[in-house]
Amino acid sequence: MFILFLKELTISLHSAVWLRSMLIGGMYLTSAWGIAIMLPLMAIFFPLFTLVGDFGYLVRMANYSTVIQITKLVIFLYYLDPIDKLEDLQSLFPAPISVLAKDVPDT
Repeated sequence: MFILFLKELTISLHSAVWLRSMLIGGMYLTSAWGIAIMLPLMAIFFPLFTLVGDFGYLVRMANYSTVIQITKLVIFLYYLDPIDKLEDLQSLFPAPISVLAKDVPDT
């Protein structure tokens, strides 16, 4: 393995233990783990998002997130008292609550 080669190389160069630990145990292993974890994800998702964006589905997914937010709003209004929780709704949803709260019946 490459790490064994690096250890033997630093030992043969008579480098200090702290330098060996910093270079191999810190910089090399951190970089190797980061690449090992991120490279498969990037290899899958970057081409996928490129294709999705080229075919125009990325915009449709962005519009779908608005549908999800409105669904969360309806569930929130169904289970909680809408008059007392209007401030909480304004902090949870970026949509203008004044437009959505007009259709809420008084209880």
